[in-house]
Amino acid sequence: NEMYVAWLENNSSSVRQVRVKKYNGTSWSAADSGSLNTNTANFAYPAVMEVYNNELYICWSEWNNVRMIVCTKKFSGSSWTSVTGASSPQLNKDGNKGARSPNIYANAGGLYVTYAEDYSYYLNIRVKRYNGVSWDFIDGNAEIGINRYSNHSANNPVLISYNNALHLAWEENSKIRAAAYAPVSLAPSQPLNEHNLDASSITVTFTGTTFKDSSLAAGNFSLINAPDGLIIESV
Repeated sequence: NEMYVAWLENNSSSVRQVRVKKYNGTSWSAADSGSLNTNTANFAYPAVMEVYNNELYICWSEWNNVRMIVCTKKFSGSSWTSVTGASSPQLNKDGNKGARSPNIYANAGGLYVTYAEDYSYYLNIRVKRYNGVSWDFIDGNAEIGINRYSNHSANNPVLISYNNALHLAWEENSKIRAAAYAPVSLAPSQPLNEHNLDASSITVTFTGTTFKDSSLAAGNFSLINAPDGLIIESV
């Protein structure tokens, strides 16, 4: 029954800090102990907040004097704690690469954070999911993200639900791209190893997914970075 507001404010050293206040319907009070930055010497960039499992989360990017990092914290009602799932305060896929422009969103499937991370000379879109205990990547967890083209820079991702499915939109090479998340299950025809791959199959099942076309064929799908000999047999 309280409203929270987050903003950026310079401290006495003119370094931007993430600040939070809460409103109880009558008055405002601080909810940040002065700053949420992982280090008050680091410059912070715009923060976004979301409620997941009746708890308040906040996400922002921060310059640590080497690279940009994406940070996430949870509010207990009296204090904020990091929920990056590691000793490091960052969610970056690669701790040696910069990340920025985070967006945070919650639905029945979990808490999701998307952001843009450096890859080679380009920015790639990454997406992570938090189940209240740990994080996992839902973007393929490969070296590159989910850009339409990995050699195009992408930025400013935004998450939202539509028809009970998680959707993501982002800017890429001066175009707007969008993708829907479809939970997928894999069922191999037998336990697979390097000796029995020939003539084996894997059944891929999409759950809660709709398609524009009323009927689908193998040609509607593409295999990216698939090993030689792997084909789509039927849909």
